[in-house]
Amino acid sequence: MAIRAALCALLAVAFGATANSCWATEPTATLSPSAGTCLAEQAKPDPDGASAEAVALRFVQALSAGDAAGVGAQMTTAGRASATDAQIAATLKGVQALGVDGQPTLSKAYILNLNPAPTAISRVPCMSPAPDAEMDFVAVGPAAKQAHVLFTAPTNGEGVVTYVIWLQVEEANWRIAAFWVSPSQMAGRSGVDWWEIAKKQRQERHDFNAALIYETAQSLLDRGPNYQGPMILAVMSDARTLTPPKELSGQFPLTWSMDGKTFKVVGVRHTGTSGGRSVLAIVQLSDFTSNEDADRQNHLLIDAFNKTHPEWREVFDWLASKTCKPDGSLCFGSVYERKSGYLKGPPS
Repeated sequence: MAIRAALCALLAVAFGATANSCWATEPTATLSPSAGTCLAEQAKPDPDGASAEAVALRFVQALSAGDAAGVGAQMTTAGRASATDAQIAATLKGVQALGVDGQPTLSKAYILNLNPAPTAISRVPCMSPAPDAEMDFVAVGPAAKQAHVLFTAPTNGEGVVTYVIWLQVEEANWRIAAFWVSPSQMAGRSGVDWWEIAKKQRQERHDFNAALIYETAQSLLDRGPNYQGPMILAVMSDARTLTPPKELSGQFPLTWSMDGKTFKVVGVRHTGTSGGRSVLAIVQLSDFTSNEDADRQNHLLIDAFNKTHPEWREVFDWLASKTCKPDGSLCFGSVYERKSGYLKGPPS
């Protein structure tokens, strides 16, 4: 049900990713302060040629354009060797599926000068120059000079995507060692905004809402295995103290018993749409015989969920159910608007 699920598997194996998980962990193996410097910079000229920010922007533009050749040509030798052409193509498809609808804007840039250069990948702390800024932790590898540059871009549906680009100087030129692309704002709210909503739902003992929104908050704050912002650990620590409701405990498929009926649920996710609206989407399996039968199965699940968890309306605008054949060959969806009831078509 994670928002980042579509890109997680792709980006974890491609382009120098150094972890097999999409969850942040406590920073370890940091270098001593005397090992080098980490400076926040904003589009300053660089003696190694074009600025790291300019090179990172060209790479982001290649990603957004689906330019596989352009992406590969800008990678470091190690980064390019770590990914096949098929992985690059799949990653670009996933990036384009995020629905970027605007020009990228520079968000943050760190330039690192390391002496001596590390022999293995580790993490170092970097402090933003902004007032009251907290510490970021970034990956460093075997290069004396490297950078981490973040860009943001708007998406369809009042969302924002963040590009995290890790660069290293190779043969006197900035090149891309690794990157990460994921949503950082959904339905007009950031990860921190959703965290506040999750905490409020928890206080009201609406644990289903809280568990799902905690996941949303973590997803939106995740910057991948090579860059960790200050808030993700706080959200993760808070979320771990919540006991998930029975409907979200264990591995899918799950059996839900509600309102005297049983449903085989294979997925639950929270997503955003245009206008800053959010959707609670549930996927179930059923041997339906027609679209009308599938719609009936969806109504049974939605009606039962309405009775069991009426508090969903406090957070979500729409409740959607999709019924799929057990082999996944055919699915049919139905949508319920929290105020007006069932929609005749999909939400716009």
